[in-house]
Amino acid sequence: MALFKAYFSDHEDISNDLQLALIAEKAGFNKAQALSVLQTKQYEKAVRDAQKRWRTQEINSVPSSILQRKYLIAGAQDIKAWHGRILLTKSWQMIYNRAEKIKATI
Repeated sequence: MALFKAYFSDHEDISNDLQLALIAEKAGFNKAQALSVLQTKQYEKAVRDAQKRWRTQEINSVPSSILQRKYLIAGAQDIKAWHGRILLTKSWQMIYNRAEKIKATI
């Protein structure tokens, strides 16, 4: 939330590494470590790989939630949509479990 506040409420320049490190410090992180990570791009590959993985699963909106690493709920949804997706997830999981038990006996 510190980053959202800095950008949307305080109109801070979040493209500046030093500014980001200061925001991180306000959020309880070590400023020097945050600045080092930003300047060395230490986690850039891991972040890009995660972005690629989520994009291949057609996640391109915020918020997006994934249930059981399989089922996507994209965008803000009301409680009925969540309830329906959870019931569907449970149903599919029961079917899958039964199929696996039958397969194991064959």
